[in-house]
Amino acid sequence: MSAATVALPYGDSQLRVVLGAGRFTTLAPVPPPALDDPSLALRTALATPIASPPLAACVRPGDRVTIVVADGTRATGIRALMPTLLTVLEHAGVADARVRVLFALGIHRRQTAAEHAAILGPEVAARVAHADHDCDDDATHVALGGDGPAATFRLNRGVLDGDLVVVTGALGFHYLAGFGGGRKALLPGVAARASVQAFHRHSLAADPGAGRHVAAAPGVRAGNPLDALATAAAARVPRTFLVNTIMVPGGRIGAVLAGDVHAAFTRGCDAYRAAFTVPIATRRPVVIVSAGGAPRDGDLVQTQKAIAAAAAALAPGGMMLVLARCAEGTGQAELLRWFTHPDRAAHLRALHEAFSVPGQTALALREHAERAEVYLHSTLPPDLVARTGMRPVACVEDFFAAVARRHGRDVEGYVLPEGARYLPVVEAEA
Repeated sequence: MSAATVALPYGDSQLRVVLGAGRFTTLAPVPPPALDDPSLALRTALATPIASPPLAACVRPGDRVTIVVADGTRATGIRALMPTLLTVLEHAGVADARVRVLFALGIHRRQTAAEHAAILGPEVAARVAHADHDCDDDATHVALGGDGPAATFRLNRGVLDGDLVVVTGALGFHYLAGFGGGRKALLPGVAARASVQAFHRHSLAADPGAGRHVAAAPGVRAGNPLDALATAAAARVPRTFLVNTIMVPGGRIGAVLAGDVHAAFTRGCDAYRAAFTVPIATRRPVVIVSAGGAPRDGDLVQTQKAIAAAAAALAPGGMMLVLARCAEGTGQAELLRWFTHPDRAAHLRALHEAFSVPGQTALALREHAERAEVYLHSTLPPDLVARTGMRPVACVEDFFAAVARRHGRDVEGYVLPEGARYLPVVEAEA
């Protein structure tokens, strides 16, 4: 009998993978259907928002509005929504000249004008002012102040000085903050570099030898220190209105949620968890995961999120094949330096002494590679991949040959077509 073949996202196309050894179950529950008319869905959401007056009632004629938009590493569907969003604001008396788009880069690289146009659409990019957040421009950052854990964090003054901030993004599992979207567009999205570093440092347990905080995990909000900090920071931004999407396979919009930045986000997290949690009976020795194609597999930093999801379905010491083009390289120039530490313990000590976000990402990659055999099929140089502890494979057939040698040809495994989109959960542990 011939081996089964699956087509998995890889960059801007798909990679056909012949499952040469093993018996595989695909972990991809039926997602919500894509919206036929995202513009209509947005109009409805803006007119009947969650725990908030309608958007049109949140502004006065002539108000200054900042729209926070994710950079190109996130697929949010914002291009399809921007014309309607601007129309609603215009009808409420806020002309294009009073609107500014602020791209929430965090500490990511600056974007080009062409990338701005691709995210917003050329017509919208020509209509409204837009700029990248610069985490290193201290003159543009203001401390949140007040009481509480977020008081010392510094955000872009563009979200503090205007009359209304429309916070956009896409909901999804996040390997540290529990969920992406919502409040994360503000912290770390438009925070100063030192604030971004301080925010991510809370992902570590207080004990230098313990590794990650137990609640800093995908799908977890209760007790999650990053979720708590981002929520506290969002509460310090004077006037906000949330517009978040739930994206479905194919890069299409499955739902639009709008309203109070906290209540609407919580509603969205509940909906996302219900739709994209994948119950499994047990972890298996072999997992094949696609990072989800562009932009989710644009670099190693984004790919790590899919590896984290796949690890939840992999038995200890198992074998994982990761498909991620990584056309933009590692994604963080400092990332590889952290692999000069001889082991996890030394890596953790260095992180506690001088924390850095690339060091945190490198730690996650190191831990996955130490707990299992992680094979990466990408366009990255093989020697670079090997430095991370992962095993480069130019041909996926080489992975299945290794599986057959270790487990035989009847081993059971899983396939995750879009790793970062889903969260496998062992039913007995739920």
